[in-house]
Amino acid sequence: MFLGTENLDFLEQDWYKGETFFVVCSLQGMEYIHKSSLKSHGNLRPSTCLVDSRLQIKLSGFGLWEFKHGTKHKMIPLENPNYEEMYYTAPEFLREVYCPFNGTQKGDVFSFAIIMRELIYNTEVGPYHDVHLEPKEIIKQLRTPMSDEPLRPTLSADICDERLIPLLKACWSENPDHRPPFVSIRRQLRQACPESHVNILDNMVSKLEKYANHLEEVVEERTNQLTAEKSRADKLLSSMLPK
Repeated sequence: MFLGTENLDFLEQDWYKGETFFVVCSLQGMEYIHKSSLKSHGNLRPSTCLVDSRLQIKLSGFGLWEFKHGTKHKMIPLENPNYEEMYYTAPEFLREVYCPFNGTQKGDVFSFAIIMRELIYNTEVGPYHDVHLEPKEIIKQLRTPMSDEPLRPTLSADICDERLIPLLKACWSENPDHRPPFVSIRRQLRQACPESHVNILDNMVSKLEKYANHLEEVVEERTNQLTAEKSRADKLLSSMLPK
């Protein structure tokens, strides 16, 4: 069965957690990119995670940097940058003047963790909404930690499932080598969430993908029918005209 609009009542179910659903969708997309020839995204942030009409996450903003700019590296702006956009950049890149457009897999994991925390807290004012610092100062402390505990978004067991807190902290570790790959993140997320809950989400994503593929097949079939009908009409009209 394909998941049509009449079957979207899962939005009202108690087991549905929107933030977990979008985390799982994003996780699947990042796993695919890391296994592909692209190897990494390099620009993961909320503005590059698009949601389509079927509630699927579509990752964007990657893959064409070299074609567009003619170089493999971008410069981190030092004057008048958009500091809030830099929240999702791994600290090792903030310390560089130039960094690769496609980033690294470890840098993607850092960005994913910041987005995941933002989804869990369901805030529209960024991951550092409860840190009483100006964006410029936040980036300064991310770039140059002022203590043994680098600045990171706060985590409270009252809002964030306590089983996810160690995972998030590992993903945004100051040491890139300590950040787990997405395959491991997916496994740990399964262990942290109720098994049935994650299975339902996986099943839902699978149905959404099948539904999207089915729509593409229907559109292609109808287009072919229209083309064939137009061809017949043209032949009929041609036979009726005087020669």
